[in-house]
Amino acid sequence: MIGDQDFCFVEFASRALPGFRNRVVTVDEVPALMRQYGHTDCYASSHNFGSELAAHVRANGGSVSGYQGACHASFLTLDLDSEDPRKALVTARELCRYLADVWGAPEVAVAPAWSGQKGVHLSIAAGLFGSLSPSVELPAVFRKVRGSLVRAAGVRHPETVDYAIGDRLRLLRLVNTRHSATGLYKVPLSVGELSDWDLEDVVAAAREPRRPFYTDATGLRPRYIIDPLPAAVDLYEQCRGEADPERMDQEDLPDPATFLSRGDVSEFLCEAERALYESGVPRGHRTHTALRFGSRMRAAGYTEEEAAAMALAWNERNDPPERVAEIRRAVASAYSPLTQYHYGCGTGKGDPPGTSLVFEACPYDDRLQCPTYSKFSRMREA
Repeated sequence: MIGDQDFCFVEFASRALPGFRNRVVTVDEVPALMRQYGHTDCYASSHNFGSELAAHVRANGGSVSGYQGACHASFLTLDLDSEDPRKALVTARELCRYLADVWGAPEVAVAPAWSGQKGVHLSIAAGLFGSLSPSVELPAVFRKVRGSLVRAAGVRHPETVDYAIGDRLRLLRLVNTRHSATGLYKVPLSVGELSDWDLEDVVAAAREPRRPFYTDATGLRPRYIIDPLPAAVDLYEQCRGEADPERMDQEDLPDPATFLSRGDVSEFLCEAERALYESGVPRGHRTHTALRFGSRMRAAGYTEEEAAAMALAWNERNDPPERVAEIRRAVASAYSPLTQYHYGCGTGKGDPPGTSLVFEACPYDDRLQCPTYSKFSRMREA
């Protein structure tokens, strides 16, 4: 019988690691890896996995992409961020106050941390929700719990909550690792500090690593045994009942590789676009590329739902993935009769995001040499 203790694996990632991600290790191995990579830009999955994840990576060309197996979690984490970090701090305080005043959660059950850039990670000990078993549907249930909790707390800035953190393979920056863009660390905060400090105090504290208050050195395990609370258990059970028949949008999406193996992608993407499909794209190009893909699928006769499924599956390859709502919005725009557009190959001069990557990836000096160019021309004429 597989128990919680068997779910001791996480995906580790680092900007200094070749390929960035796809390294499956035990939680016990994470501190050494953090030291190896200089405590800079290090990440781990927000869920824990059994040995099946490593087997999936071996059978999937070294990639975690498409894994849909069971997972477990020590925390339910909320990712709160805003261009105005003060709003994220306000949301974190309101949620902590709700957990303490309404649920009766002890201080040690909630582990706040400054993200190192513009927000707060609020990790709620999973023990509050009872004895949770590893399951396939856990990310879907947690996603509903987050939404219910945010609504119940009546936060003033709900837009600061990033629900994409609920994805099965979502990575989170590890505590006390440095954000290379800001030079600041993701640092643990006490609940009291979160309540009393202003943004300047938090940023000052983030210039150096800090000893965690409520977790181990990695932030992946709680330091204290947390007993269940009736309000938390009831909410979890309610959300589990709602999530089971629904299974949440992207939880049932096909692995992007299945599109390739079925040959579907070659029906509507050129060689350069297929390269971007296989590799994913960086920040700044994600929604534009999703819009391009949606436009291609629309012209090829696919439904909007089929295009959304493909784009959401592909989005897991992006670094980092875009928010689900943004990908869906891009695909919907591609199918709107008011905004339908057929994308070209680019010129290499002033091309918009997405198109510039296509131009760079194109293997042909003359687009007339491209075997799919004439097909796309016919699509535009249809």
